[in-house]
Amino acid sequence: MKKKTLKSLVLAALAAGTFALAPSADAAVQVNPIPNLPANFIKGADVSMLPELEKLGAKFYDVDGKEMDELQIMKNHGVGWIRLRIWNDPKSGPGGGGNTDEARAIEMTKRAHALGLKVLIDFHYSDFWADPGKQVTPKAWEKDDEDQLVKDVYDYTAKVVKDFQNEGCEPEMIQIGNEVKNGMLWPIGKLPSTDGDKAFSRLLGAGLKAVRDNDADRSIKLMVHLPDGGDNALYRSFFDSMKKNGVTDFDVIGLPWTMSRRKAVQALPSSCLRPCA
Repeated sequence: MKKKTLKSLVLAALAAGTFALAPSADAAVQVNPIPNLPANFIKGADVSMLPELEKLGAKFYDVDGKEMDELQIMKNHGVGWIRLRIWNDPKSGPGGGGNTDEARAIEMTKRAHALGLKVLIDFHYSDFWADPGKQVTPKAWEKDDEDQLVKDVYDYTAKVVKDFQNEGCEPEMIQIGNEVKNGMLWPIGKLPSTDGDKAFSRLLGAGLKAVRDNDADRSIKLMVHLPDGGDNALYRSFFDSMKKNGVTDFDVIGLPWTMSRRKAVQALPSSCLRPCA
């Protein structure tokens, strides 16, 4: 069972963008360098599953066959950032996916910073994965009304930010929500809505404000994250709605580049085309 679980986690980690090569692996994958990248271009990977893989006995090797820390391997090959998701209480969810919570994210952030890597923290505001098909309200909040849920988001986000600061490992960027195309914290924050997206905007805004209120020098960059990077209409309608509802204080739009670069860039409001680091 342990071997089967480890295999599943390895496959999931590879799918999420992390990598590891065993000494006998055939290095058939070649990623050619991209010339003339700007100095602030971010090359990163989500490594939220790494502690669980290590717990199950996973070993990682660089291309020369030398065993070492997976984060060091990534750094050796040009990765400068890592992303870590946070689930409110993984024990209240179905389990798996690295069982990532605040404590594990703090531990990994310290490891990353010790190697000179920067960190993006990804709040899912759920006890398990949140994505366009599911944005399940955490069990501890599931009976709360809209006003209380807004307070929940603010208080929880502020607590986590302060916990990171107290541990001396403030992240360089924070993502408020994950793939929030269809809102978050369903059913109250679900999109499309019948209230002009006001409930969702309040929830998203509460998370953003909680970070700003606890980051006096604004050293933490704030991201709003959507899927479907090539969907021009989605991005324009989404951010037009957020602007109408007063949600404008963020630095970065996170999007997957699933279509042509031209279409993806066209999807970004001109006011948001800013350096992300």
